[in-house]
Amino acid sequence: MDGGSAPPAATRHSTRVSVQDVNPPESPTIVHAEIAVEPGSGRECLLARDQDGRDLAFVFELESDAPGVSLVDPALWRHAARAPEDSPERFDAVSEPRADEWLPSIVAHPVGAEWLRHVEERNPAAYHSWFAQTQYESGGEEGAG
Repeated sequence: MDGGSAPPAATRHSTRVSVQDVNPPESPTIVHAEIAVEPGSGRECLLARDQDGRDLAFVFELESDAPGVSLVDPALWRHAARAPEDSPERFDAVSEPRADEWLPSIVAHPVGAEWLRHVEERNPAAYHSWFAQTQYESGGEEGAG
């Protein structure tokens, strides 16, 4: 092994980018995040804290007809993660079923971006359905207006 050679390009870092540099000013900044896995179900949850000190938990809803990011109660999620998709426990754990406005904040944080990559790798069809936002193409909910 040549001791004078540079590390592979994939491991070199020339600059560090702050979360504040890439997070849009109108989006809350996530200052801390970690990925938690519920052992019984294997479901991942993004646990985060925003700049105001609020503890948040995000899950990616996979089985519904409208997959996407949901904001959930961190305490209720642990129990609800093991429950069937249409159970009262799952509904009670959801604080905000379509938390798409948090996407810039999630993507701007390296752990949030990693969490979304995991979702895409494990469930590409659900991820791409959500990312394409096809449920919004018809102009909103049927019968609204």
